[in-house]
Amino acid sequence: MSSTVTVSELRNHSLPETLLVDVRSSSEFASGHIPGAVNIPLDQIEARVDDLSRNFSIILICQSGTRARM
Repeated sequence: MSSTVTVSELRNHSLPETLLVDVRSSSEFASGHIPGAVNIPLDQIEARVDDLSRNFSIILICQSGTRARM
């Protein structure tokens, strides 16, 4: 299942059992990110998919939404 969550929706809701994955580059992540998010750049996501827990919902984060939708 795929859907889009806005910043305000993410900010206003408690998301238990949710993993926040920031798919921006390492330098973008270092310049600022959502507390608790982990950085897995988009070009590494396929190789690191086994690093993601299947017990959690996953929210992908990027600057404009384009990379997360990919």
